[in-house]
Amino acid sequence: MSTFNSITDLHNLQFYTNLTSIISQTVYCFKSEQSMDHFKKYKGKNIKKNVDGLFDGLPLFSCELKRDSSYLLSLDSTNYTIYKYVIIPSDSRHPDKAILEQRYLHNSKKYKLIDVNSEYNVTIYKVVYCEVVNKVAFLSLSKTKRSIVNFPFESLTMTFHIYHDYITISKNSVFDQHQWIYRNNEGNVFVDGFYINDRYKLVNANGDVAAEFDNTKRSNKWITTTLREKIGDLKFPFIKNPPGYSTNENVQNYENDYLVKFHEQVVCMVFVLINFRRAQEKKRNNWSN
Repeated sequence: MSTFNSITDLHNLQFYTNLTSIISQTVYCFKSEQSMDHFKKYKGKNIKKNVDGLFDGLPLFSCELKRDSSYLLSLDSTNYTIYKYVIIPSDSRHPDKAILEQRYLHNSKKYKLIDVNSEYNVTIYKVVYCEVVNKVAFLSLSKTKRSIVNFPFESLTMTFHIYHDYITISKNSVFDQHQWIYRNNEGNVFVDGFYINDRYKLVNANGDVAAEFDNTKRSNKWITTTLREKIGDLKFPFIKNPPGYSTNENVQNYENDYLVKFHEQVVCMVFVLINFRRAQEKKRNNWSN
């Protein structure tokens, strides 16, 4: 299996939970631990611009339970919404304002205002990026569930196979023949009711690794100061993606818009993996009580 271990320039996105409430099941994706710490301190009401033009204190994405009928059902079949956080200039004269508003705010039911920041003269929104529908495979002997990730103009289906050895991806031209493979026969250590060295690898038909989700550094529930915040790291090779919408070469990326679509959709699949593992963990805890 070909990996990217020899590549030193990697994105290392961070996934956390319990940042605004210890009972919240919202999962957040940040560009760094530093950005997460700033968000936790100010609850998203304060952002800080770095020398690279990107901001700390704001998630890239969040994943929230969808408050529909599935919310009352088993966690295996619970649906959820994934939001992308975007920053738009507040100044009506800014050349990119109208372009960004058309891109992200064209449907009033698909976004929520987070904050208006006077220091940087920007407005922060979270916008529905995709919605996930989970279906348990009650009658299948080889599959446990399917997760359908619905983007605005396309979708993909993640099928969890029995014994949870791998997850196939279908109904998507880019990710067809990709699989999420995990455990990888690395001799898992069972700690805290959870396999601590589950490394999920996204591999293509040639066996090349496109991304890896690693939860070996996740928080321990027995350490009360962490409240199990850290869930894992998503790593993939760095690809520079200048903001194609900008009409001014001197305009910085609007921080959360620097990932290519391929990797944004990988982030969404990682949210599905995380929620699946949380459901498995909850089942084990229920059985042990």
